[in-house]
Amino acid sequence: MNKTYLPYILPTISIIAIFVIALINPSITGSAITPFRKTSNIASEVKITTNKEVVIPANAMVLVTLDNTTKNLTFSQFVKMTRKPYTVNYGKYQEINYEGQGYTGFYTYTLPISKLGLKQNKKLKNHELNVKLIYDEKVFVENIYKYTT
Repeated sequence: MNKTYLPYILPTISIIAIFVIALINPSITGSAITPFRKTSNIASEVKITTNKEVVIPANAMVLVTLDNTTKNLTFSQFVKMTRKPYTVNYGKYQEINYEGQGYTGFYTYTLPISKLGLKQNKKLKNHELNVKLIYDEKVFVENIYKYTT
């Protein structure tokens, strides 16, 4: 194989592999996105992405903690606060042993933490932002982010 094609083939194969893995083993993701400068407040967004292969129960809990202050709400409340379209159908989510009506489809729901009433503690230098999705006392998504100001 000619070495001039190698820089193009490897990224292409990687992208195809990631796409295939996503199709074979779909999952729900939750994350916090933080545009952040050392001199500013933490201005984060909680972003939860769903797919059509699983359903998230409406009463699953979304817990967002910033500097030891927690806001919890149901997944249904979170989705409705984003004012984005959604689909509710019957389905399964085997990892949490759920079968029934729930949120499904290819959607991304984003909500600034300021809409949740969370603010950083300015007295602290080290900050922690934790996002969890919980159903029936099982954490099925958790992301922890640590920042220093």
